[in-house]
Amino acid sequence: MKTSIALQALALTLSTVGTLAVTTLPSQAADLGGLQVTGLDCSSALVTAGGANFATCQGAFTGNDTGAQSAFLTALNDGLFADFTEASDWSLWGKSDEGDFTADQGEVAGTWSLLNMDSLTGPFVLSLKSSNAFSAYLFTDATTVTDGTFSTLGVSTNAKGKPQALSHASIFVPASVSQEVVELDEPSLSITGVLMLLAGAPLAMAMTKTKSV
Repeated sequence: MKTSIALQALALTLSTVGTLAVTTLPSQAADLGGLQVTGLDCSSALVTAGGANFATCQGAFTGNDTGAQSAFLTALNDGLFADFTEASDWSLWGKSDEGDFTADQGEVAGTWSLLNMDSLTGPFVLSLKSSNAFSAYLFTDATTVTDGTFSTLGVSTNAKGKPQALSHASIFVPASVSQEVVELDEPSLSITGVLMLLAGAPLAMAMTKTKSV
């Protein structure tokens, strides 16, 4: 009888400890280098670069992704995406609301695009800010990327679950990434040859008619 009571007490204790452990997990998971999660899943949104979907994402987080009060850049350099890329020494490349590149601000979905024939090659992070939250999307295999698409569904939603408008977008790059000038390819010889043949066709026809007279 005493053994049975002791076992029941042990089971109750283990159950209580397990419950306490589970209830403390969310607060521990929310601490990502000073970043606080909102509970919204960043992966619920479609975000692309050069037609390719993001490799992974983090967020949504409360606050701003840039500025003196933001902990995001510190989190990046502390290894926020270390499980997915070896890139390091991250820095802010540009913001859409400062004219460094364009994004459909004020919309819940749209496009973003680089300016001045710039392109991105290598890993980079596209951060989307909406209302009082932001989410970060990592692209690992970018090759001369010049534009992409976004949705704020994984950034911020209202009380009805509807996505809220984009405030701005930011791009972060590591020291190893390159920004290249996109140059138009020269016409190939085959295309040039076809054009020359087409241009010379009337002359060839005229010469044929002259010989046949």
